[in-house]
Amino acid sequence: MQFVRSEPRASRTLRDPHEIRDLLAEMQRNVLVARASYVEAVAANEIFGLLKARGVRILYGCQTRVNLLDEELARFMSENGCLQIDFGIESGSERMLKAINKKTDLKTIMAAGEICCRTGIRHLANMLINLPGETLEDLEASVELAKKMKYNFVLWNVYTPYPGADISRSLELEDFSTIMTYPSKPSIDL
Repeated sequence: MQFVRSEPRASRTLRDPHEIRDLLAEMQRNVLVARASYVEAVAANEIFGLLKARGVRILYGCQTRVNLLDEELARFMSENGCLQIDFGIESGSERMLKAINKKTDLKTIMAAGEICCRTGIRHLANMLINLPGETLEDLEASVELAKKMKYNFVLWNVYTPYPGADISRSLELEDFSTIMTYPSKPSIDL
């Protein structure tokens, strides 16, 4: 289900909130799981207000960046059926967060996790291992962060360089052969 009308190669326009409310009300009767994307906060407030007025309650999970979550938004989401938020944490090492240009820091990551705990929202951490230049200390920092934050779920993903990605541009040919050797020695040692 798309909450956004897409025109080929044009800017996206949001559907009318009343239309979304009607679609969700119909789905509540017929569908167990829905995937919504590109819902802006202003539209979400109106959509959930319309659903509430009609007596419709949906349960959902979502993905967002840690720097976009604050206490007010998390409370609103929890009160309106959000069960889980998935975050792309990637690493527990400040050095690696900078190296992959994550545009966040451990303080912000920890704050988002604490907000989820206070508001009763499960939180999932997507972590990356085998990043270029990653050391055993970086991997250990990621494991420690996962333990400290008490995530409900932690997914450990192996970094795969994609042509054109910023981090891939800095790799030498021998870096690619090391990265593509799975699992790497530091990953095994961990």
